Amino acid sequence: MIQAALSLALRSITQPRQVARWLIDLRLSREALVTGFALVVVINSLLFGVSVLLDPAPLPWFLARPAVYGGLQALSLIATLLGLYFGGRVLGGQASIQDITVLVIWMQILRALIQVLLLVLLPISAVLGGFLLSLTSVIGIWIMVSFVDEAHGFSNLLKSLGAIIIGLFGMAVVLSILLILLGIDPSGITANV
Repeated sequence: MIQAALSLALRSITQPRQVARWLIDLRLSREALVTGFALVVVINSLLFGVSVLLDPAPLPWFLARPAVYGGLQALSLIATLLGLYFGGRVLGGQASIQDITVLVIWMQILRALIQVLLLVLLPISAVLGGFLLSLTSVIGIWIMVSFVDEAHGFSNLLKSLGAIIIGLFGMAVVLSILLILLGIDPSGITANV
């Protein structure tokens, strides 16, 4: 099972459209998608907690509590899902919310794999860790653009990139409003970055 997951992760880099189509064609049930969503939130929150333990730099109060961080991550992922869905729909895309959900869940699994690698690599070499982080950021953009392109049926990477930009803008607006409603000052977040 682990070997199959690692093989799929590698194919996500070399053949992202085919992986996206395969994931979409699984036609996972709503219950499976909700469970997968919850699982990636928990896993990424735990990995964040481990990284905080390894580097105890001061954090804003809402990031220092794993449950709050997990809640914020869940909200962020929901906003991402909706942003990619509606951003693509605005440009004539055909993806369903389930299609986008399965792809975002897989992207979060890939992110967790990278976080594990970084947790191992950063204590050994900050330079190699920084290089891995930069490289995986570029690869992550490539995968996301390809996934959105396949899901929405654009056959046009520039259109997919436009859908992502529209989605990110919408996501930023929604998250800013949610943070304000939760009493978190967004300017305080950037002051700690």
